[in-house]
Amino acid sequence: MKRWMRSAAVGALALAVLAGAAEARKAKRSYPGPYVAEVVKVTDSDTIQAVVEVWPGVQVPAAIRLLGVDTPEKFRPKCRREKEMALAATAFVRELVQPGDRVVLRHVQLGKYAGRVVAQVMIANASGERVNLAQVLIDRGFGRPYFSGHKTSWCKEDMQHADD
Repeated sequence: MKRWMRSAAVGALALAVLAGAAEARKAKRSYPGPYVAEVVKVTDSDTIQAVVEVWPGVQVPAAIRLLGVDTPEKFRPKCRREKEMALAATAFVRELVQPGDRVVLRHVQLGKYAGRVVAQVMIANASGERVNLAQVLIDRGFGRPYFSGHKTSWCKEDMQHADD
């Protein structure tokens, strides 16, 4: 009887811990920054690899996904058109952001995939002022605003069916 009660207590504790972890994920803790990061490489149009200075003398490597934008998928496109658009978008980002560049991160959150973080990435424009890279992609037609939920297809045939 004692063993059963102990097992029930351990099970209840495990459920409470899991519920707390799920609640923490829902809260989407955000770290406002700013954090200075040095770009290592551009993975694709919405993800960069960088070394982030979390405080003086402490640097952390990170994969950073741009907050607030959906771009065409380069690695698992749904059609040839999406792949072509993804390659063009990636080339555009590589013109703007190069290894060694310093960017500023704001509103950093833990991402849902493979240890990535999601953050607003501020880059220097031609006149030296900081601009939001996600907004630049949207303004130039390489991305769409996105803050979670369903994503619209980049494939013409899917877009035509959506109108039916």
